[in-house]
Amino acid sequence: MPYNVEWLMKDRIFEIHASGVVTLEEMEAYSSTIISMLEQSPYPLIHAIADDAHVESFPRLALFSKIPWLRHPKMGWLVSYGIDQPVARFVGHTAGQITRLRLRLVKDYDEAIEFLQYVDVTLPDLNQFDQSTQ
Repeated sequence: MPYNVEWLMKDRIFEIHASGVVTLEEMEAYSSTIISMLEQSPYPLIHAIADDAHVESFPRLALFSKIPWLRHPKMGWLVSYGIDQPVARFVGHTAGQITRLRLRLVKDYDEAIEFLQYVDVTLPDLNQFDQSTQ
């Protein structure tokens, strides 16, 4: 699985771009990068936007609890977009409930930004962030 993790808004929101078959081992491999980002931020909650449009499959539902950054005290909302299959969306939603993860599945990038703007009133205007420049 090729992946990339980068700040959309320094210390507040990071983006994850993944594709192909996502394995637990690969998710654990970039956990140290994400945990470092979370711990270095001066803010109490840091959100993530995951572009999952090119992901073919995820680890089994039961394995999500083993991903350390998802349970980090500074982890805010994980907003995922690009998952079109109804079964995959159901599994993702269920995973969020079971693991008590702040997870929201949305249609696209714009909806992800709109959702974060709504749930975190401390964020500045996110409309200034153009996905095509990221």
